[in-house]
Amino acid sequence: MSTTQRYNLAYNYVFEKQPSFKKEILINGSEDSSDDRFISEFTKQVCRLAESDEEIPVVKSNYVVPQTSGVK
Repeated sequence: MSTTQRYNLAYNYVFEKQPSFKKEILINGSEDSSDDRFISEFTKQVCRLAESDEEIPVVKSNYVVPQTSGVK
């Protein structure tokens, strides 16, 4: 699986675990500086998971990872 695919899966997995008010902040941004800590922690969680050897669970927002068998 490519690094790009792992980051995509990790982002969606961590995103789905967030409460709805935090999802709103991630989608729409925030001018409140107190949200910066949450956004930073979210980013760290995504990076840790994507760069780990752990299998990333597929969540409802994840696309099906295409099989890489070469270009046809």
